[in-house]
Amino acid sequence: KLSEFQLNDPIPEKYIGNIKEVATELQKVRDILGKPIIITSGYRSPAYNKKIGGAAYSQHLTGKAADCHCSGVHLFEFLTYLVRYTNFNGFGIGNPAKRGGNLIHCDTRDKFTVWVY
Repeated sequence: KLSEFQLNDPIPEKYIGNIKEVATELQKVRDILGKPIIITSGYRSPAYNKKIGGAAYSQHLTGKAADCHCSGVHLFEFLTYLVRYTNFNGFGIGNPAKRGGNLIHCDTRDKFTVWVY
């Protein structure tokens, strides 16, 4: 649902297509696993992104990213499904030892990139 990608500010119409693309990719994994995917961060306005210390050129700013986890699925298993069955190219792996670290960031950037945060 579009509402799952909206945190605080309305999503600009020009980014709706990007969000649909992210949602379509996440749905592939949801269908395979048969479990809900919880999105904790989707589109971010520039003001909100700055407030939370997001990257200056974050994929969230254009609706091309989601931070999420899958209920009842281990973080690394979820990551494996995202890499194997979707067209995402950006993957940020949350460090479980840090606050909020049980999440995977996935995005539709052009170049394959993986990092730990």
